[in-house]
Amino acid sequence: MIIKRSIYYFTYIAYKNNLMSHQDIRKMQYGMEVVFNDISKLLIFLLLFGITGQLDKFIFAYLVLFTIRSFSGGLHFYTWLQCFLFSFGFFSLVVLALPNINLINSKPIYIALMSVSLPIIIFFSPMPSKYRPIHNKKRKMIGKLTALILTILWLLLLYFKFNDYMSYGIWTIFLLSIQLIIGHLIKIKAKV
Repeated sequence: MIIKRSIYYFTYIAYKNNLMSHQDIRKMQYGMEVVFNDISKLLIFLLLFGITGQLDKFIFAYLVLFTIRSFSGGLHFYTWLQCFLFSFGFFSLVVLALPNINLINSKPIYIALMSVSLPIIIFFSPMPSKYRPIHNKKRKMIGKLTALILTILWLLLLYFKFNDYMSYGIWTIFLLSIQLIIGHLIKIKAKV
């Protein structure tokens, strides 16, 4: 709570001194909260996956997710705890569960998963937070294309360079694409 109070205090000072517009102050506050939340979750995950002896796999999956999700977007939650629990479930599936099920870990399965994931990423990206919407069509297209290019780049790296980590990368990309579908369905339901 000390960090959140510090963020509020800092943005209050910026507001009181008219350092920037009210909208820019809100964006800055949101950005600071996101950075704090992400760093705090990351530190906890590093500790938890370090204890389980899966730190290298977690870091790899995190890098794949972070690079693509920065442009594709994904599910967004209202509280830190909701986000933490969802993220913990996501990384537990990617690092601890799915790669250990032999029936679903083979090159044909990976090809099928990527054949599903790529069109989903193309169609549903970007999916930004409602607190930071993207209204500009050009920015949306740049986000979509960047997410697609990064996904293809990761797939090439998985196949040619990081073969030992292929299952972690593939499952990360596939579950991210599922997030995009779920987020899209939630958006449709909210409009109805």
